[in-house]
Amino acid sequence: MEFSLPFDLEILPADTYLVGGAVRDALLGRWRGLSLGESRPVPDLDLIVPVDAVALASQIADREQAGFVLLDAERSIARVVFPEATVDFAQQIGGSLTADLRRRDYCMNAIACHIKTGEIVDPLDGRRDLVDRLVRMVATENLREDPLRLLRGYRQAAQLGFRLEPATARAIESLATLLPQAAAERVLTELRYLLNSRDSSMLAAAVKLLAYWWSEVVRPELELELAAVNTAYDLVAQRYPALGHELLQPLRPTLSINGLDIALLAQILKGRESTLLLTKLSASRAEIDNVAKAIKYSDFIIEDDVENNYKLFQGTGKLLPIVVILKIATSISLTTLAFNLSEDSPNRSEEALIGSAIPEAIGHMIERYLDPQDPLAHPIPLINGTELMQSLGLSPSRVIGQLLQSVQLAQVRGEVMTKQEAVIFAQAQLDGSGSPKV
Repeated sequence: MEFSLPFDLEILPADTYLVGGAVRDALLGRWRGLSLGESRPVPDLDLIVPVDAVALASQIADREQAGFVLLDAERSIARVVFPEATVDFAQQIGGSLTADLRRRDYCMNAIACHIKTGEIVDPLDGRRDLVDRLVRMVATENLREDPLRLLRGYRQAAQLGFRLEPATARAIESLATLLPQAAAERVLTELRYLLNSRDSSMLAAAVKLLAYWWSEVVRPELELELAAVNTAYDLVAQRYPALGHELLQPLRPTLSINGLDIALLAQILKGRESTLLLTKLSASRAEIDNVAKAIKYSDFIIEDDVENNYKLFQGTGKLLPIVVILKIATSISLTTLAFNLSEDSPNRSEEALIGSAIPEAIGHMIERYLDPQDPLAHPIPLINGTELMQSLGLSPSRVIGQLLQSVQLAQVRGEVMTKQEAVIFAQAQLDGSGSPKV
């Protein structure tokens, strides 16, 4: 196995080894080494060196004019940040490479590759686990040392499509009460990765570990509920590819999770104090607000009624696709879903789960949302608040917003077509108390 790094290998000590996810992914064929200029993402690289890792990393950073971050002075761990990748340098622990590898979390991550010769060192038979698609712990004590590794086991199984070795699964469950020792921000990061994996089983299992923060959401049917959300997404993406693509995009540049992630979070927290529970994990204000709004409008009845659907479009905005996914998920039979997911199902596959239909009223809402010219989903106001106040001689108040909403509804119905007609309609809406009839 050969690797190329963004600096001259000659500067490295003779016994330098690449370890961790990069070696695992290379052996799985998911990554073939760093080639500068490639567009595909490059994993973070972890090097074990037999000398002072911090001094070496600082030397390389100065030589290559790269960024330098001291991660752990006590354990001699530092990071060098290149445009193409980050490279972590850690001093070998335990007196030998094998001893160092035996301190790691899972056997598939305890494989080392000599950075210059390509020699593989695999004292825990991690390559066999890669063949068997298995996440197997190195030792219970290793998980105990850093409880975040408990969540990471579920996350890596989900990302790789692996399963947890039974003894490892039991150990993780037995150590769940240690997870609160990990920083809430780190826990949330692992949860975000799990949301993005779309693995209902691993996500539901991970939620059980969050009982310290989220005891209210742990329930037996959660895995099926999450599978229903993923199935609803598949239905929508199959029939409306543009909407499926939109749901997988970040909601905003500063928010890493996407629309489907928000839908899964909303399903997990539905009917609970979502704002409080997300605050416990130090979620961003944007995440909290989006989840809370998705939950609020998921109970909104979708029907072919202009006024009802106008309020839904106005209330949800860009979150409408998320609400749609949640509504479709509630129409999917969990009993049927359970059978299709079971080992006894004759056609146990993702395709087998897509057997439901999108309710007609919801389909109409999607089509309106996808049409930028649709007057109900994307109304272009005939008049704004300032113009309305000037035309009617009104002062700023809540009445102005109510009048504008009333005018827009009339516009959607085709009752007003011009600004002048909008003013006349608004005037007619005012009664003796100065309130519009909405």
